Amino acid sequence: VFGRIAVPFFFLIGGYYFFYNARKTDLNFYYNKIKKRCRSQLLPFLIWSVLYITLYMMIFEDGIIASFSDVVQCVFGNTRIESFTAYPNPAFHLWFLRDLFVMALISPLIYILVKYTKGWIILLLGLMYGLNKTIPIVGLYGLSSIALFFFSIGVYIAINGKTIIEMALRFKSFVYVCLPILIIVLLLVKPWIYSDVIERATTIVALIFLFVIMPKFTKQGVGKSTWFLSSCSFMLYALHAPY
Repeated sequence: VFGRIAVPFFFLIGGYYFFYNARKTDLNFYYNKIKKRCRSQLLPFLIWSVLYITLYMMIFEDGIIASFSDVVQCVFGNTRIESFTAYPNPAFHLWFLRDLFVMALISPLIYILVKYTKGWIILLLGLMYGLNKTIPIVGLYGLSSIALFFFSIGVYIAINGKTIIEMALRFKSFVYVCLPILIIVLLLVKPWIYSDVIERATTIVALIFLFVIMPKFTKQGVGKSTWFLSSCSFMLYALHAPY
């Protein structure tokens, strides 16, 4: 359960800090934000994707070279390269960077929808996430329901001038009661058809639980001695694929 909150956590943080302390959300604001994310997200995504595919062709495929169109589809669409036998998609785990950058690109639309629906659009996105539905736009990648839902939550918290922990603490009693129940139910219904829906609901509650207990650890000074590990986080992510 707790292993599955990593991706939602980073999407939520990404949405929150995109609009954190944003005084003016004008064209210049978005230009500077996208410019920074081109360096921190798009460029690493492209470099590591091409690197993985190139190394794979050199090590595993003994001279088999994928076509340019297959590489493009693999990188941006997270699709399989059929000519590859051992690992059809060597860079599959980098989809997170792609989706995070797409969220940055459409952030003005997300901002408008969240602000002028007073956050109600998040309920629709949450339903899509729970049912594992995506927006059916052919040829457009990066609009996963998990990215849209959690990024939008982060945007909502930021534009309302709250902190994530403040919002989480509102549900403190709820998560203390519901999380154990959901975990037990999940263990009991795992083979059933609706177990995926329960698993996603458990992920949401577990993520709230993380932010609820976070102040307890910061007060005790837990993590201060390992702050330097944050500089290694991207390398751990880029190299964590199970080859």
